[in-house]
Amino acid sequence: MRIKHIDGLRAFSVISVVLFHALPDIFPNAYIGVDYFLVISGYVISKKYIFTENDFNFINFWKRRIIRLYPQLLICILICTFFSLFIMSPNLLENFFQSCVATLLAANNILLALTSGYWGTANELKPLYTTWSLALEEQFYLLLSLFFVLFDFKKRKKLVFLFGFILFITSIFFCFNNGFFLHKSNYLLLPSRFWEFGLGIIGAWISEKQYKLPNYVSPISFGVIIFFIFENFTIPQDAPSVLFFIPLTCIALICIDSPKNNTQKLLSFKPILYLGLASYSIYLYHQPLLAFARLSSYEKLDQNSSILIIFISILLGTIMYELIEKKGNIFLKLFNKYSENLRTIALLFFSLIIGSISFWGVLGKGWFESRFPYLLINGEIPLGFLGGKEYTDIAYKFLNKEFNFNDNEIRILFIGDSKIRDLVNAFILIEEELNTKFDLSYIGSYDPQNNLHKKIANNSQLVFTQMDHEKLTNQPANKIILVETRKNFIHNINPLFHKKDINERINFRAKDSEIKKDLFKITKNGQLVLSDIQPFLDEKGFKKITDKNGNLVSFDGIHLSGAGVRILGDSLKENNFLLEKIRILKN
Repeated sequence: MRIKHIDGLRAFSVISVVLFHALPDIFPNAYIGVDYFLVISGYVISKKYIFTENDFNFINFWKRRIIRLYPQLLICILICTFFSLFIMSPNLLENFFQSCVATLLAANNILLALTSGYWGTANELKPLYTTWSLALEEQFYLLLSLFFVLFDFKKRKKLVFLFGFILFITSIFFCFNNGFFLHKSNYLLLPSRFWEFGLGIIGAWISEKQYKLPNYVSPISFGVIIFFIFENFTIPQDAPSVLFFIPLTCIALICIDSPKNNTQKLLSFKPILYLGLASYSIYLYHQPLLAFARLSSYEKLDQNSSILIIFISILLGTIMYELIEKKGNIFLKLFNKYSENLRTIALLFFSLIIGSISFWGVLGKGWFESRFPYLLINGEIPLGFLGGKEYTDIAYKFLNKEFNFNDNEIRILFIGDSKIRDLVNAFILIEEELNTKFDLSYIGSYDPQNNLHKKIANNSQLVFTQMDHEKLTNQPANKIILVETRKNFIHNINPLFHKKDINERINFRAKDSEIKKDLFKITKNGQLVLSDIQPFLDEKGFKKITDKNGNLVSFDGIHLSGAGVRILGDSLKENNFLLEKIRILKN
């Protein structure tokens, strides 16, 4: 039996999440809607299986979960796959297929934890990005169901509650210490989230005691949860914040309060209730709509477009709810004619087919050759594409590497992030052309307290370091070259992949402009500075995105492809400042 005001809470939760993904600058903390969902899930699932039903069957439980979640999920994945094949660049398509496999295995949160994390800017282009929370819920269901089976819940309730309480406290401690060594994954994984489900479980336990809450509790709680959707004083990267205890406790209090109270009646208002019933569909489809709209535009989506997509998301979500989930529709009537076993097997079979196709897409590297034959170079995938694998990461071969001290080699140290790794590749490229041997070392982030870092820096003859990284101490200024932080070439390069006409690609210019100047400059205090964006600027200051042959200089609008490194390398080897530096060091 559904509890109406809880469905109303789902409505506010899903609208909150949609606002965050569509308008993150205006609603920077509305992602808390996901946290609201987790408390509600903990409440509903525990009220049904812990405090109401006496018998628990592991197989039956998971059949119901699959039958409930997978019809809409599989259809969403199929729709996304169709559009992705026509819209996405190879590296994005490869990542999309990885997400498909991870989503079907209830592990997209783990995939995000191993790759971009939750706050990665590239996530806005991922249609299945939001299924990470669905994976989190399924992992919680698995943990709960295993508890019931392993501990024979019917006979050992106290033992189960003891373990649950230990997990609850451990999760709080883990979460509010930023996941300790799993800081990047703190937001995504169950160890930092179990306490939120736990608040729902505690709420369900309190509701069984039938305590009567004061009349003012629900309206105040409702005001608090709305306030936290709009507030902006917590730092998203530190989420879940300890402050979330306040609104999440309020969610639990509203769940357990009487449905006869005015707040609960408001939440049961038919339009709000309907959005709550359709919340799963709205949640699934809003991110694909946003992702495909962003993928189709070179520029960031404007506010008006984002607002329009919010309304389209709600409309599409409710349509898909009517078609797939609502009781009494044609799909469910046909689907429910078959036994639970047959329905579950059919859903798992279709999941296997979709998963197999997705796995083929991953192995096929986004089917680059068949989809973009006009971008191949000598019949091969250009260097640096498919996420830059095996190319932009070449610099890691030199990570924290000590120098060899060969007399005929110039010892060069590079310090910085992935953009300075492009510079490493450029020096590798021009080494033979300059008839000079380079002994290279790379440090991601220089630590002046690290003895190895200090040793490498002291032994270097030339240092390229990004201006926003830790300054080197006790190093001669004449051997340090500051590297300006290179702006991205373009907000979204994806549409350029689909321009088959070579002249269109060659003539394309990014709108963001800079003043064209020398590759190297000397500041007033005598410091040499390298601006590695200069080789890609035309005379009017606009950024060129291809070389003279129409080959893309960047595979993601941020980092350089092999063609981009070729342009940078040519510019370096023709520069008098650098040539003079090399001549002095060689002698």
